[in-house]
Amino acid sequence: MFIQNYSLKPQELKLRVACLLTEDGKILLARHKRGEKEYWTLPGGGLEKGERIVDCLKREIWEESGLEIEVGEVLFVFDVIEPERHVVTIVFRAWRTGGEFRLRNVPVGPRLVGMDFIPLEKIKEIELVPPIGNEIEKAINRPGVPYLGDLWRG
Repeated sequence: MFIQNYSLKPQELKLRVACLLTEDGKILLARHKRGEKEYWTLPGGGLEKGERIVDCLKREIWEESGLEIEVGEVLFVFDVIEPERHVVTIVFRAWRTGGEFRLRNVPVGPRLVGMDFIPLEKIKEIELVPPIGNEIEKAINRPGVPYLGDLWRG
């Protein structure tokens, strides 16, 4: 029987959505800075109360990059549990449908310092946080599971 140690109880719980968007053998990644450390991560952001998950992802990608996207299926989900916060990230497949690529289409927080299409073969060479390069490589060619959308009919 597996017993999890729940002694770490972060104050903040956040739901984040991110996308795996590839074009011409490259993947869209966001460059973040936290303290003095810079790293790459899948682009996306936090869900706001009352916002549909797919709408959040479209908004975040447009705000951060100027790109308009179509959101596909769920590819994988992961937790990041730190002493101060617990972030659950849902990663979707996405495709560019329009827009013009430019960093910070609208003002966003100071953590985002860059965004670029990185060659997929370099995914293991860059600092990717969290370290999900292997999962990204597997997810590119496998089917995901559908996102059913907002099912409330009240």
